[in-house]
Amino acid sequence: MNNPDTGHDIGTLRDYTNDRYRVYFEVGEHEEFARDVIASFLKSRSPDFAASLPRRHGEGYEIDIPIQLIPEIVRELAAHNVAVYQVIRGGRCPSHDT
Repeated sequence: MNNPDTGHDIGTLRDYTNDRYRVYFEVGEHEEFARDVIASFLKSRSPDFAASLPRRHGEGYEIDIPIQLIPEIVRELAAHNVAVYQVIRGGRCPSHDT
């Protein structure tokens, strides 16, 4: 959806806002290694993510992040030899002020 006030394509691949979305990463891992990789990556990006640690859900993790970080997290997981089986983007999280 194009937001006429900002000119951003909210909720699309061209969404370069800091709006956060709930994203689920389904991964193959052992002993929460993927959680540590995601958390380390987010902390290195910004201290604002320190409170947004990944939450275990099913066979993966949920995290509230800007859309543009999705491919970067997938690359980071792959670089650490963590298999990513699917990524599901949920709705926008209105509770984050970024």
